Amino acid sequence: FPGREPAFRRVVPEGVPLPRKLGLLAAPILAVSVLAPAPAVLAAARTPSARTCTTWVTTASRNVGSGDNQLDAVTAVSSGNVWAVGQYFAGATTLTLIEHWNGTTWKVVKSPSPGSASNELNAIYAASRSNIWAVGSYRSGTSAAKTLIEHWNGTTWKVVKSPDAGSLTNELSGVRGTSAHDVWAVGYA
Repeated sequence: FPGREPAFRRVVPEGVPLPRKLGLLAAPILAVSVLAPAPAVLAAARTPSARTCTTWVTTASRNVGSGDNQLDAVTAVSSGNVWAVGQYFAGATTLTLIEHWNGTTWKVVKSPSPGSASNELNAIYAASRSNIWAVGSYRSGTSAAKTLIEHWNGTTWKVVKSPDAGSLTNELSGVRGTSAHDVWAVGYA
């Protein structure tokens, strides 16, 4: 998006039934969806053998904060460039958690947490190694939850302005795209 800020707009489908649950597609690289008390967040990586697809290896990830760490979604650019998102607990608040796998180890990557009460990332999509999108929600104090979209430009994660359709709760739970410039986020309000 050279020369302009990336932005999302709300699209309301008319008469289109939305799936209640999305299926998981098999992929030869990685799958993550683990909730565990700190300091035991885990990431499960499938073995490189695409023929057998029967063996999984558990790899410990980094942990931050004073409480639980949770990873909810994963995307892979390559076997040495994998990203996982979620949240971690720091006292009474939750903060966004983004971890990067370089082919050998997980590293926590600094990410914005705009809410003073809670921040969470639920999904991630990589269009390329320098164009990655993560979505979720945040809340400050007792205010309504707001949608959260973060973008990786190859160097840093930044919040991208996004609309809120509801008056009480707004949360994005999925993000996918067809190209680097056609990215879609879904959720509920």
